[in-house]
Amino acid sequence: MRKHVRQKEDKILRAGMGSVWPLLIFFACLALYAATAQRGVSWQDSGIFQHRVVTGTYTDLGGGGLAVMHPFYLKAARLFCLCFPHAMRVYAINLFSGAGMALAAALLFALVRRLTGSVPAALAAAVTLGLAHMAWWLATIAEVYTWSLAFLLAELLCALRVCLAPSGEARQRAWLVLMFLNGMHASLHNVAFLNLPVYGILWLSHVREDRSPPQLTLARAGFCAVFWLAGAALLVGMVARDLGQTRSLPATLKSLLVGARYGATVMGSGGVNLRLAAGNMALAAFSFASPCWLCVVKIGKGAPDRRVFRLVLLALTVIQTLFWIRYFVPDQATFVLPTLGLGAVWLGLGAARCKARVVLMGLAIGVMMQVAGPLVLARMAQGRIPRARVLPFRDEARYWLVPWKHNERSAQQFVEAVDRQLGAGDLLIGDLTAVNPIVVARAAGMINGTWRLVSEWTGESLEETITVINKTMLDGGSAYVVSAAPGYTAVVLLDNHDFEPEGVLWRMKKKQ
Repeated sequence: MRKHVRQKEDKILRAGMGSVWPLLIFFACLALYAATAQRGVSWQDSGIFQHRVVTGTYTDLGGGGLAVMHPFYLKAARLFCLCFPHAMRVYAINLFSGAGMALAAALLFALVRRLTGSVPAALAAAVTLGLAHMAWWLATIAEVYTWSLAFLLAELLCALRVCLAPSGEARQRAWLVLMFLNGMHASLHNVAFLNLPVYGILWLSHVREDRSPPQLTLARAGFCAVFWLAGAALLVGMVARDLGQTRSLPATLKSLLVGARYGATVMGSGGVNLRLAAGNMALAAFSFASPCWLCVVKIGKGAPDRRVFRLVLLALTVIQTLFWIRYFVPDQATFVLPTLGLGAVWLGLGAARCKARVVLMGLAIGVMMQVAGPLVLARMAQGRIPRARVLPFRDEARYWLVPWKHNERSAQQFVEAVDRQLGAGDLLIGDLTAVNPIVVARAAGMINGTWRLVSEWTGESLEETITVINKTMLDGGSAYVVSAAPGYTAVVLLDNHDFEPEGVLWRMKKKQ
């Protein structure tokens, strides 16, 4: 009798710890990302996200189409940052990415623990992912990828429940939750659409297995569609508005799936810059710098009731990995995150077949490598990363190789220097990458300059920009660009003006 009671108490204790571990993982990761999140404005796309969240702007400012709108991310990030004092809101937007990555690590732990029953294996998977270079890097700036990974792992937990649930109502409830989550994921990032073919094949296999009446099968499919649309409500609203404007279903679908500018790249027909692609692959490979990844070689046959789920996991891994390695964009390395997260699940499955002390030893070594490695590589690569132009204050090696950003202030320093340099009546023509931190700082009230800014944000045509430049010079003001280089300043401006460095900008002068 006592033995039975003791076994029951142990079972309750293990169940309690099973729910506590993911919470510990979440708060530990959140604390790390909160301590290392960038404090101020950011370069590139992160600046676009910061501006949209600060201003509550959800329209397509950059002309990229529905594919780059991310309505769920923008709404959720704005609600999150409004919980902070005004002076901390830009930091809060960066921290929101860390909250997504912390949730992804906690969900990964729960998934691996459910699959293997091994705490060391789940811990190895979660910590290795949480400290992986690109995961940590993206957790410290404003980006959508960390939350996209959190949704992907939540979908996997639901997919496991779908695979294990008995046929009938229990399985249908799991399907409804899975479809709702994927709909929300689609509102966050359209990479969620890559998962739907896998779920569709799994659904058809269950239909064949259940042999339900056609009417019941159609009803269940209808409920799944309704739940998906409910999860994707924000995106569905934007699609409806776009369709009302374009009056063209093909145009709206193209905007939704590949955007206005990225069709050739998504389809793999946009050409390849081999040097840029090689650099991105090298940067992405840095995320696998831990001996824990060697655990994947120990993966063996799983339990019979997990076989279907493993096939789902394998299909998702292949699809996401193939998409990433042939998606040749300048920031290709950031798209490794789904592959990294799915790979971490396989890592956990392999680690469960290793001795616990070996796994924990590998994890300890991996943590040291993931923390010290970036500093060593950044020191070795300093001054050796070729760039088409140099951004003021930014150490390229430090920026790309060191994931923590709490002490990376190059964009903030640039904004402050520009505001000090320009006076009333002056003009700055900025390319979209470099001007993003400026528009964020203006929107957040960080700078109070009275000078004029012209960029893709402000919408002037090239002819209108030339007119503004001429008027500024005629009125005694000065006109500047951030980078006097092709690709960052219009060719017609480069051909008709001389440029001399002044402060952190280049001053324009009419050619004699």
